Amino acid sequence: MDKIKKAEKMIEDVENLILNNEYNTVSLKGVRNISRADLDTIQMYGETFIRNNGFGFSPYVEPRDNVEKVLTKYGVTDNVA
Repeated sequence: MDKIKKAEKMIEDVENLILNNEYNTVSLKGVRNISRADLDTIQMYGETFIRNNGFGFSPYVEPRDNVEKVLTKYGVTDNVA
């Protein structure tokens, strides 16, 4: 699966979690305690990644903590083939 399709799948999963768990922390791809704000941030990075054709998250800073972990698990990073 190419990086763009991985990002699209990640966004779909995030949107489902938002719809079903708006006020609770959730787990995604084995990463625990993801807040609603983290889900929104993951979605933003995914959309930016797609807009940049799989070449990073410019103009945003590199992701950190749980957001970075989820992006890495989905393969939505510059350093994952």
